[in-house]
Order: sequence, then C-alpha cells, then structure tokens
Amino acid sequence: MSDARRIKHVLRERVLELAHYLYPNGHREGAHWCVGSIEGEPGNSFKICIAGPKAGLWSDFADSGKHWSIFSREGPAFPETRTEGRTET
Repeated sequence: MSDARRIKHVLRERVLELAHYLYPNGHREGAHWCVGSIEGEPGNSFKICIAGPKAGLWSDFADSGKHWSIFSREGPAFPETRTEGRTET
C-alpha cells in the first residue's frame, strides 16, 4: 500500500476526530458532521460524512451540493489540511 493510501485509510478511520478538529463549531447529525460552510461557522449547509462507505466525503448544500473528498487535493481548498503536517526543508 502506498504512503498516500495508508494515510487516507488511517484518516478515514478517524474522520469524526478530523472533522471535529477542522470544524469545532460543528455538530453531529447521524452520519454527518455539520457546519454552516467551509469557513466553519455554525449551521447545517456544509456536511462531512463521518460514517459508512462515504466517510470522508463532504458537500456544501448551499453551493452546488457536489461531493468532494476531504482527503483529496482536488476541489475547493481546505487551507488547514493543505498546510498542516507539512515541514519546510
């Protein structure tokens, strides 16, 4: 298994913890972590699936409703996930 796949697998197992860390103003509704938007304000329009086969996918239903992976480099930016964990060389 490649390093990227291993990291994705480990993060998927801890997606609730990751969602809570990235969006502390959110709340759980069934299999989703909900906030107002990708900016993290309280609300329900932005949802991250935290359980089941879709764990790690998110949608902003106030925008397009299109699904993106929280683990992917594609799609709208997650500034926190793109900078944390990187080290300067």
